[in-house]
Amino acid sequence: QLRIISMQKGGDIGAVFTRLATAVNELKEKLGFQCTSNLGFLSSCPTNLGTGMRASVHIKIPLASAHPDFKQICDDNNIQARGIHGEHSDTSGGVFDISNKRRLGLSEVECVQDMYNGVKKLIDFEKALAAGFPSFKPETKSALRRFLTLDVFNQLKDVKTERGVTLKDIINSGVQNEDSGIGVYLGDEESYTAFGMLVNPMIEEYHKGYKVTDTQPSDFDPAHLEAPNPDPDDQFVVSTRIRVARNLSGHSLTPALGKEERLEVEKKVVGVLESLEGELKGTYYPLTGMDDATAQQLVDDHFLFKKGDRFLDAAGINKEWPEGRGIFHNEAKTFLTWVNEEDQLRIISMQKGGDIGAVFTRLATAVNE
Repeated sequence: QLRIISMQKGGDIGAVFTRLATAVNELKEKLGFQCTSNLGFLSSCPTNLGTGMRASVHIKIPLASAHPDFKQICDDNNIQARGIHGEHSDTSGGVFDISNKRRLGLSEVECVQDMYNGVKKLIDFEKALAAGFPSFKPETKSALRRFLTLDVFNQLKDVKTERGVTLKDIINSGVQNEDSGIGVYLGDEESYTAFGMLVNPMIEEYHKGYKVTDTQPSDFDPAHLEAPNPDPDDQFVVSTRIRVARNLSGHSLTPALGKEERLEVEKKVVGVLESLEGELKGTYYPLTGMDDATAQQLVDDHFLFKKGDRFLDAAGINKEWPEGRGIFHNEAKTFLTWVNEEDQLRIISMQKGGDIGAVFTRLATAVNE
């Protein structure tokens, strides 16, 4: 019998609600409305039971409304999106009518609060998309897709480390390659704290049972390893290989390395590698200017690493390839170090057979030195 409406231009929801409340309370006092304790205010349509309230705003959200998550955001916030000319009508220019979906079991204030919270979320989402919040396909399952929420993005989008690493830098690979497993590559040591809100949940999910507040143990003493050769007759184990990744203190991580800094890292590392003696003594082979014969020998030995794949390329790891990269190995070809690949150092110990203790001892000696 009555549709009581309060409206005005702009987003002053409080003023609109105050006017409506004044009118409804006065009309109720003078007219009396059908109302029960369990169903609230009665209506010919059961969908209007309870408060009988539909609070709405018309908002322009072309980016948010085109995003695959638009319907889910509406559902999660108990709001309904429809065209500006009513239910089942089309939108125009990305303008939608957004209203509360719930009416029964909530007070009038709670209904308007539902609408307000949902509208605020959509406006924040629209702003984030305009500022670069990535749009993923619904089928994307990367950790980046799952952990980069709108709230996290808004808090991190303007963060920059002292070395200039930004959120855009660390997520670019995962944005460009939606089939990534993780989707982030950190640019420097500070990134792990500056972007911890995003990265820490990924770390704890991947390294199950470990919390970033725990303390990482370290023990490179071969005497503590209980690993006698499981195959002393060489019938089953073909070869054994143990490697570690390391990056130099005081430098960016590989994705953020510029040309000069990468060459500086190479110079420092090669100087130390070429000073090794005994079993570890060997030769460094820079990729820049490498002749065909040397390259073929390294391929035959399965030592030569190639330019990074599309995931590493999008992370910035392939910049100025192959400058500042190279391979070091000892004469016996049981100790190998890659310089400025995915990490600044990949230190590798390997040999035929299953003498794990010998392989670990060699690696420990090299890493500790």
